[in-house]
This record gives sequence, C-alpha cells and structure tokens, in this order.
Amino acid sequence: MKIRETQIYRGANYWANIPVVRLSLEIGEPEARSTSCIPSFYEKLTTTLPTAHAHQCSNGNRSSFFEHVHQGTSICHVAQHIAVELQNFARQHIGGLRCLPTEPADETCHVIFPYEQQDIAIAAGQLAIRLLEFFIASDEDREFDFSRELKEFSRLAASLSYGPSTRALVAEARRRNIPVQRLDDSRERVQLGRGTRALRSLLQLGYGKYQRHIWAPYISAESHLAADIALNKDLTYRLVRNAGIPVPRSIKVRDEESAVAAAAETGYPVVLKPLDGNHGRGVGVNLQDETAVREHYPRAAAETRTGTVLVENFIPGNTYRVLVVGGRAVAVTEEVPAHVVGDGFHTLRQLVGLTNADPRRGHGSENLLVRIRLDETAIALAQEQGYGSNDVPPAGRRVQLVRTAHISLGGISIDRTDEVHPYNAMIAEQAAQVIGLQVAGVDLLAPDIAQSVEETGGAICEVNAGPGLGLHIEPVQGKSRDVARPIVELLFPLGAPSRVPIVAVTGAAGNSSVSRIIAHILKAAGRKVAVASADGMYLDGIRVAQCDSSTPEAARIVLRNPSVETAVLEIGHEGIVGSGLGYDRADLVVVTQVGNHPWAYPYPETSLDLVRLNAVVAKSVSRDGQLVLNADDEGCVQIGSKASVRVMYFTMDAGNPMVGRHVRAGGRAIVLRHDSDANGFFLVDGGGATVFLGYAPATSEESDLSDTASAVGAVAACSALGIGGEHINGGLHSLTMLHQEPKQSSAFAAPQRCS
Repeated sequence: MKIRETQIYRGANYWANIPVVRLSLEIGEPEARSTSCIPSFYEKLTTTLPTAHAHQCSNGNRSSFFEHVHQGTSICHVAQHIAVELQNFARQHIGGLRCLPTEPADETCHVIFPYEQQDIAIAAGQLAIRLLEFFIASDEDREFDFSRELKEFSRLAASLSYGPSTRALVAEARRRNIPVQRLDDSRERVQLGRGTRALRSLLQLGYGKYQRHIWAPYISAESHLAADIALNKDLTYRLVRNAGIPVPRSIKVRDEESAVAAAAETGYPVVLKPLDGNHGRGVGVNLQDETAVREHYPRAAAETRTGTVLVENFIPGNTYRVLVVGGRAVAVTEEVPAHVVGDGFHTLRQLVGLTNADPRRGHGSENLLVRIRLDETAIALAQEQGYGSNDVPPAGRRVQLVRTAHISLGGISIDRTDEVHPYNAMIAEQAAQVIGLQVAGVDLLAPDIAQSVEETGGAICEVNAGPGLGLHIEPVQGKSRDVARPIVELLFPLGAPSRVPIVAVTGAAGNSSVSRIIAHILKAAGRKVAVASADGMYLDGIRVAQCDSSTPEAARIVLRNPSVETAVLEIGHEGIVGSGLGYDRADLVVVTQVGNHPWAYPYPETSLDLVRLNAVVAKSVSRDGQLVLNADDEGCVQIGSKASVRVMYFTMDAGNPMVGRHVRAGGRAIVLRHDSDANGFFLVDGGGATVFLGYAPATSEESDLSDTASAVGAVAACSALGIGGEHINGGLHSLTMLHQEPKQSSAFAAPQRCS
C-alpha cells in the first residue's frame, strides 16, 4: 500500500460536502482489497482498535463497522474509519464517520475522511495506512508497535491541537453558524514572558465587514491599551486601589537590597513577584524573613523583562480566579496549588508520576492541566512537610509541591461559581472595568469566596488580560461553565450579522461575464462589492489583481477583506476538485451551463460527473438562499429537479416548456423576449405577473449572443437578491455606456495572466 497523493479540502468539494482529507491510495495485490481475503484481519482490527466498535456505516440498515469488516469490506473503507477513530482519540471533534465514497479505480482508491484540524488528520491517515500494511503483511515476523506509534501520534496531536480556549470559542462560533477561518498556516509560538511560550492560532470569525478576530484567549474587541496596563502589576494596583478596591500594599524594587528594605517596610510575611510576569513564574509567597527574600529575589528578577520586582504584603487565604466578560462575572474557580495525596503505598515520587499520568496533563500552559515538576524546589517544600521524594505519605495526607496556586505550575481548579459572594463578584467586575478589559481574569485572595472580603479580609492581587478558559470549561472538580458563549456574544451580539451576502457563480461558460455584470448592477444599487473571477479580482469596480481569481484561495481573500459588503465569487472547476470551496455557504448560486464536454482531471483513471461537479456549488446554498439556473441547459435542469431550496430559472427562449411548468407551479423565471428594436428582460412568476426589468446591454459591435446570455443570468441573480427593476435597468444602461468606451479604459478589460 502506498499513499500517492494527499489532498486537503477546506470546504465542500467534488468528493464530499464537508471539509475532508483525501488520500489517493495505491493497492498492489487484488487480494489485499477486501477484508474477507486477508487472514485474521477481523481479529487483528478488533483487538488493536476496539474503540471503533461504536462506528456505524450508513448503508440503509445501520450495520456496525465491525459487522462490515467481518462480512468483508474494502481496505479503503477500513482506512476511513481508522483515520476518524485516531482523530477522536486525539480529542478532535469528529464524531461518527459520515457516508463518504472511497472512489475505487483499478489499483488505486481515494480514501476520504473528515477532520477538525488538517495537520492532525494527515498524521492520523498516515498512521491508519501503516497499521493496515501491518495487518495485510504476510510476514509474521514483521514488527509494528502500535502502542508506541499511538503514543507518538498523541504527542504530535497534543502539540498541534487548539488549546482549550481556542477550541471552545471555535465550537461556540460554529454552533451559532458564524464562519471560522484560520489565518495562519501553523500555530504561532508567542513569547509571553521570560522562559515561557504559548502556542496560538489566529482565527477570523465572520466574513467581510462583519469579521472579528481571536488569538485565543485574546479577542479583537479588547483594548490594546488595557492589555498593556494589565501587564504592569504596579500600575494595575494603583488604578484599582484608586477606585476603592482592596489590593495588597506593594513597593517596586530593582535590586536585592531594595527588596529587603521594602519587605521590612511592608512587614513580614511578604510576596515577591516580577512586575510583568505571568503564569505564576518567579512568584514567591509567604516569605517569612530577610533570608527568604534574599534567596527568592534572583528567581523573581529572572522572570521580568523590565528588571523590576514587586514586594507586597502577604494576604492569607485561597486563590480564586474570577472570569469577567463584558463587565459581568461569569465563572469563578478556586486554584489549588500542585500537590499529591498519599495512599499509604506509593512514594512521593511515584505519586507524582501517577498524577502526571492523567491524560489531561501536558507540558505547556495550553493543556487543561500541566504536569507537576518534582524539582529541587518541590522536594524542599515537601521536606518542610516531613516527606522526602522516596518517603511514603500516609493515606489521605496531602503534600503540597508548589507554594503558588496556578494551573500552569501543576495546580488544579475547583468550580466555585455558585458560591461566590455578590460583593466579591462586584469588586472583580469593577477591577476589570477600571483597567478597561472586556475579558479579564481577576485573581482574588480570600479565606472563603462565599464570604465578603470586606468582612473576612482579602484583596485582588492581579487583573489579567487574555485569561485562559480551560479551568472554567473543564475544572478538575465541580460544574463545567459555558464561558465561550458570552465571549462570542461580545463579538457578535445576539441578532448581529456575521456574514456578508455571497453570490457564487459556476458553470462551463460565461462565468466571468456573469460575475462582473452582477457586481456592476449591485454597485449601481449602492452596494460595495468585491468580485473574484477568472479575469481578476475587483473591489468596488476597481481591479486590484490580474491573476485568475476563480480559486478557493481568492474567495477566502475576498472574504477576509474588512471593507467588503457583498462578495461575488466565480467558482472554477479546478478548485472544486483540487481544494474545495473557499466559503462555507452562499446566499445565491448561479449555474450558467453544465456542458457536456469531458473535463480534464490530473488523473485520467478518474472520471468526473459534470452534473455532480456543478452541484457541489449548488448545494452550498444556505437553507433560505436561492439557486439561479439556466433553463436552456439540461444539466442545470437536472440540478434544479433535486434542489431543496428556491429555484429561479433564466432562459433565452420565451417559449421554453420547462420554464412554463416551473412558473405554473408557483416558481419564478427571468425570460428574454425579442422585439424589433431590442431584447428585454422580464420577470414572470406563478401569480401571472410579468415585470419588465430592463433592456439587454448593447455593445459597440454587433450584439453578441454570449453577452446577452451572460446578461440574462446576471439579471436573474440580481432579481433573486431583491434588486428592483429600476436599479437593474440603470445598471444595464451604464454597462452599455461602459462597453462603448475604449477597452483599455474599461474596468472590465481582460487582465494579463500572472506569471
């Protein structure tokens, strides 16, 4: 078995109506193509990957995947299921395998499976093929350690996966049908502080002028000034204190002697922390004397880029993280320092190993939990409690290994949202507003979050911009909180749009002309329109690129432009087959002509159904959208007969019988009618009404049939979009004037090809 080609489809495509990976798989021996011909295949699969028993196959009777394997099914079919199951194992939200074709052809087949993140999906597909090669191999001595391979795949997936914050925000956006685009090819490593790095993905939510960005946990609605203020803990303290909110007393220092003097002035015990640190790095708490201050100062200084350390009075109590979104406290967790609990059998070192075996724990702050480090500092703290690394703590005895309560240092979270006292929630909300943050993680020190700190004592010790969401979404103890919903609502309040209208044009001929005429009429109606077509890319009538822009990437470029109010996208057949559509759904789709000429595909053994090819675009129409189809083309009529959305036909033949039936059934159509002077466009509907929309544009040369055909398709599209006859006729008239100008001055002049 050999993977001949790997192709990623980011949108609906010839193979499936969802984003998928396609592996072009070469299978040499005919007997290796069915599971019934491979000795012990069923036993090998069910023992190696037993979790796949839950998979169902959509074959009418909902038989299980394992039943198909036992009865005999294709290797490509098995490869699909294994690739999906491996992604599920990596915590990708794939779900069950939808009914996707395997497209066999001679000695090759196309293995097609869905994905959430393409890089993880490719790795899953490759591992699936290696596993199948092992199952098929006749050499019994061949070694394949699937357990080791699975661990390596899991580590790779963990390093590539969205963090908890990004995953939650993307899931919420998709739940609300807000389009999501990934703007970076690979996740960026971002320096957050000395010695700490985070992995993030820059994502766009929404299209065109409605777009917003997330670089989780930061969102584009956040003030850059507010985020900078939050990085400066001393300035944060002063602003919050001036608003009458309790904060620790603090003094800035830049050397060890000044730290000792400040601690004496503040009064022991004290806390030392870097002025601009994060994730609890370099923080020393409950330092009891001068020796402790001198010992810890170098650690705090090593974590600051400004060379400044804060010395503040120590406030006893627990550490609580209050998540404030849009001025409202939406979740509260208690952060418990990293620790282990004795069982009377295992040593301290073994207990740490058992705790770190939790699959939720990883090496970076992008994980839900971080592995505990049993380093010299942790061992020293354990020894203060009476336990060395090889000692066995008694059952139930808790041994703390880090003084600071922070998730990134191995701590855990306990949900306390339902327990928070209203006063404590209120001062956290005010602190976020004082700094100017829309989304803030406010750290509150208090003996008990259920009691007012005004009575028990306590203070706000930090106000953080871009707080992580994982500790609220999946606390170790307590209820999960839906914190992504209020954040997405900040970006897109309920009822606010996230999409610009999208008109997609495809077919065998005339697509560029139809696209440009649609855009011209829409511009005449007052809309700011972007066009991506084979003739180039246009913005508000001005050509901004001369390359063939009928590609999926060109469509994505248009939809990333924040000035676009309406997008008209020509969809080339190469893009449908090569990488899928560049958008998720359209408001209107125009199919100009299916045609009957064979279309060249890079692999001659693969035949393409032209109706199916064009239907990919037709099926991308939203539920309340419309299809505009050429009634004079048999393939278009075939697409329309299976459509589940409203259809408007256009025709050059006023006597087209199919249009007559469509109109009598209550449908609408645009009909070209000829008279002695000019050709006119008329809207006819099932109610018997006939509305004149405009005259066909004349050219400086004799009227060209293809120009008129393009115009009638464009008029149908604009009418379906609700553009009135006045604007349509005006646009057609101005288009006539444009055609009569010298071609080099026309915005519609054909561009040069890009090299």
